[in-house]
Amino acid sequence: MKINIITPCSRPGNLRAVYSSLNFPFYAWYIIFDSEEIPKKERAWLEEIPNVFLSSFEGGRLGYVQRNSVLRDIKKGFCYFLDDDTIVHPNFYERLNEIHKKLKKGIYIFGQDIGGKYPKRKTMIKPGYIDMGQYVVSCDYFKDLYFLQATNSDGVIIEHLYNSYPEDVVYIGEILSYYNKLRRKEEVK
Repeated sequence: MKINIITPCSRPGNLRAVYSSLNFPFYAWYIIFDSEEIPKKERAWLEEIPNVFLSSFEGGRLGYVQRNSVLRDIKKGFCYFLDDDTIVHPNFYERLNEIHKKLKKGIYIFGQDIGGKYPKRKTMIKPGYIDMGQYVVSCDYFKDLYFLQATNSDGVIIEHLYNSYPEDVVYIGEILSYYNKLRRKEEVK
């Protein structure tokens, strides 16, 4: 399973912790800084990592413009939208890859630790109840689909995909990421 990670970045100091959680062979990691320039401190160590692509895109809010700026360039594999304050579960790739090998679907939705709660029912796949760190989607679905500049755009996108392609959706009832973990104090379990 080839996973393209897309990270809009307004907190460059978190990138080392995000990178530490990526214990799998990602296909590409696109980091889009929401500033005029890429911070020199981060550029130095990130450019040493294979398949990391750095850019800056000032403007927009909440990272949606930044996500859209690279979606056009991704032609194969899956897209995973990982915020710069969210980390993945140690079993993230192993579980997704294992399930994908068996089912060969295009949309995977999974639980996310948000301080002890995570969606357990498919009815929770709607704006305001799901975060973009909870789904991995084949890039084929993003040919004409882009994020809106709205707070719940991540929920709008996955709800649209869920309703449009229900036969392609696999729900995994396990926690595979930690929402805003780099802003919270408690320990990862």
